[in-house]
Amino acid sequence: TLDELQVPTLVVSAGCADLIETWLERHGGLHPTTRVSSNRLLWDEEGNLKQVHPEQPITSFTKHMTRELNADFFESHSHRRALLVIGDSCSDLKLAILDFVQVAHGVEHDLQLSFGFLNAEDVGDMDAAHHERVQLYSSHFDAVFVGNDASLDHVTELLVKIASSR
Repeated sequence: TLDELQVPTLVVSAGCADLIETWLERHGGLHPTTRVSSNRLLWDEEGNLKQVHPEQPITSFTKHMTRELNADFFESHSHRRALLVIGDSCSDLKLAILDFVQVAHGVEHDLQLSFGFLNAEDVGDMDAAHHERVQLYSSHFDAVFVGNDASLDHVTELLVKIASSR
């Protein structure tokens, strides 16, 4: 696992951190090397929603705030030279790779791999617009997985091969 290999993992999402962390924990993916940067719901003593943190919620347009919110994470891993981006939007790739270097105060990388997940109800019955989205994703990501049944198995296989060659 990434934890066994001591690979730091930063999950950046416009979703809800509580739900993401619960899912990761239930599926064995929440480790000391994993951090979730997402919107967190804060409750009062009576169980009422008090606020969302950060004050300006993370959206697909504000993921660049990740650097500020996780400065210690980026600083402690600045010696790392590889970057793996997994996303379901081309904006994930743009924010993660293009802005990542600027946002991370010059944390440079020698290797970057990107995997895009393009949701599709029925892969066999794609219209022209969906084919265009596949082309768009293919021009931005190194590999694209299409369909709602796409899994991380291929990504995991690749990471295992990379780790075993060390």
